[in-house]
Amino acid sequence: MIRFGMTGAAAVAVHYGVYLLLARWTGLTAAYIVGYGVSFVCNFFLSCFFTFRVAPGWRGMARFMLSHLANFLVQFLLFRVFLHLGVPDRLIPFCVLAIAVPLNFLLVRRALSARRPSA
Repeated sequence: MIRFGMTGAAAVAVHYGVYLLLARWTGLTAAYIVGYGVSFVCNFFLSCFFTFRVAPGWRGMARFMLSHLANFLVQFLLFRVFLHLGVPDRLIPFCVLAIAVPLNFLLVRRALSARRPSA
């Protein structure tokens, strides 16, 4: 759980950094989506090598992508809700993460820890 938290913190830092950088020149929604994509790639490799100590592979990547697709949809919906509610744009990502992180942990753990069927 500690390694997951550290990996998540790194992914959040990347996501937030890209979001803040791009929000200056693009719309907030586009900045959020691109930031998520960049942090996704970082998160996958950190999750494999550091958090769960598994070799990255196409099967794991596919499961990771599916779990993150669900997570992204939850995050995007929450982002739009908080934006609509008038939450300051610099705080929205943190509000979203407070809700989405526990769900993401369960999905990623299942995606990367799934056992392969016996031959």
